[in-house]
Amino acid sequence: VGTFDVHKYDSRRHRAEIGYCLSSDYWGQGLMVEAVKCIIDYLFLYAKVTEVIAFCRIDNHQSQRVLEKAGMQKDILRRKRKNIKKVWIELDRYAIHKNGQGK
Repeated sequence: VGTFDVHKYDSRRHRAEIGYCLSSDYWGQGLMVEAVKCIIDYLFLYAKVTEVIAFCRIDNHQSQRVLEKAGMQKDILRRKRKNIKKVWIELDRYAIHKNGQGK
């Protein structure tokens, strides 16, 4: 079906970065939106995290929509470049804070 992970947990800053991948056979069913919401709730409640962030490609509109439906907001001031298989890609940063507001 897919994968989901918390791959950067910073206990000093009370922040976690999440990532996911879903098989195209399951796109459009709302599965990843629900998974993201559940992980965010878990991190806020049990891991003492106050901010959850995620990065997605600037051209991946489906993933952007997943993050937005889960309550995250794009941080227009933060974008990063990442080298994947010798190709530089642009990533947008999304965030949600424990008080429910994105950044």
